[in-house]
Amino acid sequence: MLNLSVLLEDSARTHPDRDAVVLGTTRLTYAQVEAAANRVANLLVDRGIWPGDKVALSCPNVPWFPIVYYGILKAGAVVVPLNILLKSREIAYHLADSEAKAYFCFEGDAGLAMGAEGHAGFTETAGCEHFFLVTADPEAHSPIEGVETMGAALQGSATTFDSMGTTGDDPAVLLYTSGTTGQAKGAELSHANLVLNALACNRLLENRPALDTHLVVLPLFHSFGATVQMNAGFSTASTLVLLPRFDARQTVSLMQREEITFFAGVPTMWWGLLQALTEDVDVARIAKNLRVGVSGGACRDHQAGLFYLLLITAGVAAAAVVGSGQIGVVDVKGQGAPILLASEVLPHHSTGRVVVIVLVACVAFLAVLTAVASVTFAAAVSVARDLFGHKGRSRIGIGEPAVMRLSVVALFAVSLLLATALYRYPIEFLLAFSLSLAATCVFPALVYSFLWTGFNRRGLLWLVYGGLSLCALLTLTSPAVSGTKYALLPEQDFNLIPLHTPGLISVPAAFLLGWLGSARPWEGAARTRRTALREARSQ
Repeated sequence: MLNLSVLLEDSARTHPDRDAVVLGTTRLTYAQVEAAANRVANLLVDRGIWPGDKVALSCPNVPWFPIVYYGILKAGAVVVPLNILLKSREIAYHLADSEAKAYFCFEGDAGLAMGAEGHAGFTETAGCEHFFLVTADPEAHSPIEGVETMGAALQGSATTFDSMGTTGDDPAVLLYTSGTTGQAKGAELSHANLVLNALACNRLLENRPALDTHLVVLPLFHSFGATVQMNAGFSTASTLVLLPRFDARQTVSLMQREEITFFAGVPTMWWGLLQALTEDVDVARIAKNLRVGVSGGACRDHQAGLFYLLLITAGVAAAAVVGSGQIGVVDVKGQGAPILLASEVLPHHSTGRVVVIVLVACVAFLAVLTAVASVTFAAAVSVARDLFGHKGRSRIGIGEPAVMRLSVVALFAVSLLLATALYRYPIEFLLAFSLSLAATCVFPALVYSFLWTGFNRRGLLWLVYGGLSLCALLTLTSPAVSGTKYALLPEQDFNLIPLHTPGLISVPAAFLLGWLGSARPWEGAARTRRTALREARSQ
């Protein structure tokens, strides 16, 4: 016998007076949450909900969410968490597709009329029999005429309940996909699935019984927040500080006031927190308390693959040495931000391992540039020879078979780089960055290869290494180029290079580098001086 609600029941039994959920000035202990969940379970049984029946829930991060969630589980029913942004037509689809028998819906506010949308979807679903409007104040009257509030329905319900017997294989939650590629589809998660997920999170993140305080900004209707923070947190009698809508400054304030030890968020939230670290924020206090930081749900936008890794190599070793806990937090204000980001690019390992990883990444990066440079130059000169008949090919020192071998290596290496970049950056930024790189490297190389027989491999290497490095540096150090979201100096009020395209500087620089590398004019001047000196001596 196994029921997911045991996570709440065990903590309520062992730590009844510990704060379970906090929202503003509202603080509910584990004993209070357990009693409220028992009342919800009694309500469902009284209304004819049987084990295995589906019960939908639309609710933001407020104390009512875990109360209703675990109350449904106690009754042996299956929770169907719904996205709070769904409209009435979408709600009706989810209710009908899941065959929900009852629906708990939060009232919402002026900016998000959840109650009205939820009730409209409920009225369109013939099979859904019960609608309970969850009001922020359980004593308040229903804002929708003729609709029963959950507060009114719970009056007289007992605060004790013996949870229904379920097996580990019985469904506990019916979680719907976002529906971005078609109709949303429900995925059944069993009691064993979710209990083991919570226990795995505890082991992985070293959660401590009755010691951690979570700041919950992730929506609890999503698997990330529900598993990593609600279920795992309740299983260890943690305190969950709820925030219905993410606000960076409010989040930072709560981190200080509530002494948060555990925070989980998506990359945009972490980036927002960096922007909210103003001078009045006690970063040392936050870093002292914050034990675990989890980022998931999407790639971290500030990780730019090998290009970015090369630029912040200097900070990686420091992050590995002075970083704390799971995320390597150091001073994240201003100059400390690159070190924090470096610690996220590489895991928290020993200094020696970090140095080895960085060196391997640098060697791989240079190898890719060399291979691409050789192939580009050989191909360009070969085409130029066929079209114009000039003798540039004799200067490259590379044959056709070697070109084919290098092409395979280069394509493989570039594919790895592209896969890394696509995982970490949005396609719009990558397109703009790729155009800048192409304009910086390929255009000057082709122009010189077609029009100047003196262009050689040394000039191409100077052009490629110098041009690409300059282009990447301009892109990642100038908010005007990359946007503040991807810049290395996101909090600065100035641009290192106040241009909206790095090509205005990197392309002319690449032409100059290609000429300097091929012609080496200083050698010509030195040769002239040596010749003149020899002639003077001979006379």
